Amino acid sequence: MVKDPVNPSRAELRQWAYDAEAMEPMQDFDLLVVLLGLNDLVLAFAADDQCPKQRYFLACAYLIVGDAVRTEYRSESRDYIDQFLADAGNTQHPKLLELVNRSAALIADPESFDYDDWCCGGLARRSEV
Repeated sequence: MVKDPVNPSRAELRQWAYDAEAMEPMQDFDLLVVLLGLNDLVLAFAADDQCPKQRYFLACAYLIVGDAVRTEYRSESRDYIDQFLADAGNTQHPKLLELVNRSAALIADPESFDYDDWCCGGLARRSEV
C-alpha cells in the first residue's frame, strides 16, 4: 500500500510493483514515478520477469526517453538520457535492449516521435521480445 502516492518511499513503490492486485495509487502515477527520478527502480522492475507490473515500468522507461526527445531535452538532459540508456543496456534484459535500440532510432530521427507509443505505453505493450 502506498500511503502517500505523491511521495512514495522506495519500499512502498517496490511493494506496489510486486502486488499483482494493487491498482495505481492515483491517476497518472507513472508521470509521478518518472518525475521522482526513481530510474534505478524503473529499470529494475522493467528487467524483472517476475514483477507483475513489469510492463508498467517498461512504459515508464519509454516515457522517460520519449518525453526528453519530445521536449528537446528540456525534461531531462541528453547526458541524463544517455546514462539512463546505458544503465538500461547494462541490464542485458531483452525488453530493455529493445528500448535502447528504439531510443537510438528516435534520437537519430526525432521527427519519428509518436506520443502514444512513447508516452502512453504503446511501445511497451508492443514489445517484440
